Amino acid sequence: MIDVVFWGAGSQARVLRELLRDEARLVALFDNDPSAQSSFPDVPLFHGWDGFSRWRSGFDAAGVGCLVAVGGDRGADRLAIQRELRAAGLNPLVARHRTAFVAASASVGAGSQILAQAAVA
Repeated sequence: MIDVVFWGAGSQARVLRELLRDEARLVALFDNDPSAQSSFPDVPLFHGWDGFSRWRSGFDAAGVGCLVAVGGDRGADRLAIQRELRAAGLNPLVARHRTAFVAASASVGAGSQILAQAAVA
């Protein structure tokens, strides 16, 4: 089981934690919204990049996976956050639900999230 962090503390974080429940241990959440609250009482929430820096100073991030749990039409934001997390030494994971179909010829990049009943050809 690997340690993982999510950037985003809302509904997508809840979906991803359930998806990864047998593969990863969620160790921290980060969110740019200072009013955001943790979806999980057992996982600390840090706000913004200052919060990320505080977490990282007290946690050995070597080998820690990451996923960006930001929904909607904010694709550029998701990519920027993932680049920053990768630059900080975290490893973007591929989250794939057990009921998803991914063709052998499909190319799935780091940080991808393939949810329940999805088909990737």
